[in-house]
Amino acid sequence: MELATGKLISHAFYLYNHHNFKINLNNMNQTLRKPKETKNEGVTFLLNFFFSGAGHIYVGGDFMNKGIIYLVINCFMVVLTAATGFFAIFWIPFWIFVMVNGFTATKEYNHQIEQDNEAYYRNEDEKNLEETKKIEIENKKVKCLDFIDNMEKIFKLFKNELLTDEEFKSRKTRYITEINLNKIVEKPEDFLNSIIPLKENGIITLEELKQIKSYIL
Repeated sequence: MELATGKLISHAFYLYNHHNFKINLNNMNQTLRKPKETKNEGVTFLLNFFFSGAGHIYVGGDFMNKGIIYLVINCFMVVLTAATGFFAIFWIPFWIFVMVNGFTATKEYNHQIEQDNEAYYRNEDEKNLEETKKIEIENKKVKCLDFIDNMEKIFKLFKNELLTDEEFKSRKTRYITEINLNKIVEKPEDFLNSIIPLKENGIITLEELKQIKSYIL
């Protein structure tokens, strides 16, 4: 008894942890797929104006490492310029170069982000369209209870002479054809067992029952 209880508890913990792992994995995937924001060129310029390379670090992505290198070189040049004054002829052009390059880096990054975001939204639209189609297909599927209800209604109208024999047969054919076109919700065996009373009550014929069988099996 204790062993069985222990196994049951262990299994419950496994299901709980496995479920949480799947939830966390789904959340992580949603985060990774989230559209990214573009970077501001003005912010990049100001950061590079005060600290060469900081703007590239702000942009991030492939420019992160370049920004770190620029920042280290800038610190090295500032120290040498402060110590000797001679390195100013190298530091000032470098400082200007980094600011100009920051504009280019920001534009390249934003262009790539815009393309990625377009692809993301396009994929999301395609997924939504697929989901909509799936829902439409599911809604079109024939439910056994609906089929039986429709058959009993038209049979009642026929018996009360509100439908002619031709109209009754035409509507039966339409409902049976819908099974072939849109498939069924239930398992084939369950569906057939449920509609047998329609044949016993004379609403559908044996040939029609066999026709339905050929559609769903």
